[in-house]
Amino acid sequence: MEIRTKQHFYRLWEAGQLGNKLRTWRDPAEAYRSGCPLVGFREVGAAGGGRFQMAAREEIVPTAHDWRMDGRRFMICEAAPDHRATVQGEVVEMVPLGLVGVLGYSNGLRMRDAIARGLLVHRTRLETKLILDRYMDEGSRRELDRLIERYPGAAVEFTCYDLPVGEQNLNTIFWEVRHY
Repeated sequence: MEIRTKQHFYRLWEAGQLGNKLRTWRDPAEAYRSGCPLVGFREVGAAGGGRFQMAAREEIVPTAHDWRMDGRRFMICEAAPDHRATVQGEVVEMVPLGLVGVLGYSNGLRMRDAIARGLLVHRTRLETKLILDRYMDEGSRRELDRLIERYPGAAVEFTCYDLPVGEQNLNTIFWEVRHY
């Protein structure tokens, strides 16, 4: 199967079919009741990733109101512990090269910004394997392998942390799986 649009990706991602993810909500009241001290509002359906805004728990409902008044569709995501990230990037299985990636330490930047600053760089098959073996826990690596097998040729974007995170309690969050 190929994931050709952001909308297709979001449907699969929210359904939990694309690996470990942070908790997400469409209802601001549910996000508030979750007790998360910090969340991110992400615009959905917008080209180029859309707007993103962090909000403290007490600002969830007012922020949702403002976004709705602006006509923005959104999802609310549990905030990632960016200060605990170890490696970030994306990998793709390229026949006949094998698994290669753009990997490094992003220092909390969005991936495109980290690439532009030279923090994430292209890695060979061997470098990619060594980095994944060092930073991904066993469950995360199984999830990555499952995604690569199920979505051949897809780019898989992720961040590894030095602690378990997300709905599956692994050390890796999978941010995106795409063919676009």
